[in-house]
This record gives sequence, C-alpha cells and structure tokens, in this order.
Amino acid sequence: MMTNQIQMVDLHRQYLRLKPELDQAMQQVIDRTAFINGSEVKEFASQLANYLHVPHVIPCGNGTDALQIALMTLDLQPGDEVIVPDFTYVAAARATLFSDGKRLIRLVSGNFLLIVQLLVTQSRGKRSITFQT
Repeated sequence: MMTNQIQMVDLHRQYLRLKPELDQAMQQVIDRTAFINGSEVKEFASQLANYLHVPHVIPCGNGTDALQIALMTLDLQPGDEVIVPDFTYVAAARATLFSDGKRLIRLVSGNFLLIVQLLVTQSRGKRSITFQT
C-alpha cells in the first residue's frame, strides 16, 4: 500500500530557490563568527523595525525566547494566569515555565493558527494573559 504524504512546508525547495544568496550571506556570518548581535542581526532588526513602524525590535534565537521575553514585559505576579490554547506549539506553554504566572491549558474554539497575540485582561483583582496562536 502506497501512501502519499502532503508536506505542509517544503523548506528545501524554498532554500534551493534562494541558495546562492543565502549561502553567501551565511558564509559571511560564519567567516566573521558574528552569530549573536553581529552586523547582519543589527541590520535585520533595523529593517524589521522600519517595516513594522516601531522604534525597536528584539531579535531572538527562537519562538520560545520571543514568547518568554513578551511574558517578562508583563511583570507577571504570583496568581496571574497565563492561558495557553490546547492546539498550539509546545513553545507557548513552555515559555510560561519561566514566568511567575499560573499556566492554564484551555480548549480554545475558533481557528487560531499562525498569529500569536498576548491578550491581557483583568478580572477579580488578577490578570489573565491569553496566548492566541
């Protein structure tokens, strides 16, 4: 029995389309060993801030770091709730391990797939932070 699998994202095909440009850029970073906060990272941050029309961005190594930094800006206190949808990548729940908030996994209705938002609500004297992915 033969099964055909549909690949959700074909990163290899995308890479091959941009291979010469990507290889050259990566080799420049490797040659200078400028992996963290090197000139390319600073240029990326500057261009992203301009694109988003914001004064600052914080480049991160991964999505878990980005979510953790976002949670840190909220100054969570013991008893604050961080509500994480049940249908999400593990990073959303994992990021809450490093905060003072209480992690609650909840079934979330609706079609939440690509966009991550932090929604802060206040009820009964405590804050609730909800990840919507």
